Amino acid sequence: MAAASGLAGTAWHVLNIWPTPAHLQLDQTIEFGADGTLTVMTGCATYAGTYQAAEDELMIDIQQVLGSTIECGYRDQGLADLYRNILGSVASWSIDEDGYLSFEPNADYAGWNIGLEPVSGEVPVEATGAPSPGSE
Repeated sequence: MAAASGLAGTAWHVLNIWPTPAHLQLDQTIEFGADGTLTVMTGCATYAGTYQAAEDELMIDIQQVLGSTIECGYRDQGLADLYRNILGSVASWSIDEDGYLSFEPNADYAGWNIGLEPVSGEVPVEATGAPSPGSE
């Protein structure tokens, strides 16, 4: 896998982390650098790492926290950590015909799903053709 994929140079806003209830969601964004770097902003903490992507496979490695998380409350820090852990277990990605990005974790988080929309409001990459979970 390589960083130079359809995700390179894009930014996405997290719509949902299923099955986390909507009232527990944080305002989260993920940016895929063209050089394989990754920045995850959870509204409470910012994480940096790397990614590798190919076709529908994706590997994310969150390596460090940028800045302090001291202003994070207990609940928000726990949700940010959960999000970081789920991202670290992502095994595949797809973009549906409506332009929404979906991450599927490996067996460690079986049943979980992360749904994202482009930050710009415009779909930056073509749909992969793979169905989004739950769309069948």
